[in-house]
Amino acid sequence: MARLRMFRVRSGIAKPPPPERTPAPAAPSARWDRLYDLRIWRRKPDGLRWSCLVAAQFTCAMCGRVDASHRMVADHITPHRGNMDLFTDAENLQCLCAECHSGEKARREVEERERSGGLNWW
Repeated sequence: MARLRMFRVRSGIAKPPPPERTPAPAAPSARWDRLYDLRIWRRKPDGLRWSCLVAAQFTCAMCGRVDASHRMVADHITPHRGNMDLFTDAENLQCLCAECHSGEKARREVEERERSGGLNWW
């Protein structure tokens, strides 16, 4: 014969239902991430990224490291923030190694954003 379980009686006020979840808004940078999929950026041998890396001879502008193409980044000196003129300006590009791009350059951009009060960053 099966045993009966004793249920504990809960006393007090029930918890309110969880708030409805709304999807988080996309990060501001996600608006222009798709620019990096454009043919003008990715195409070899005359795309912007490849032309920048070749012109710099795959040498990092910050630390001087020479490395393989997949470890180098064509970085926008002045952040384009979705502005197509800045995005496609070859003079606004520099070759950086992945470490400098995600380290020193990112730190500088955060400091610049904080200095400007975060206004008009995105």
